Amino acid sequence: MKQALEVLTLKQARNLTGKTQTDIARAIGVCLATYRKYEENPGTMTISQARIFCREVGQPPERISFGL
Repeated sequence: MKQALEVLTLKQARNLTGKTQTDIARAIGVCLATYRKYEENPGTMTISQARIFCREVGQPPERISFGL
């Protein structure tokens, strides 16, 4: 039987990598203030940005809580 993976917030996933908010903001192509808003309300992130985020933090999308 497969064990369910813990779902992570954007902040938790980012912190696991040791990357800063600035690192992720640059990777997804937004300013720091916008990325900070995404951590508070991840449902506003575009699908494209979410894909890049997952790649940057090395987690599958189903492991990240995007507030959907």
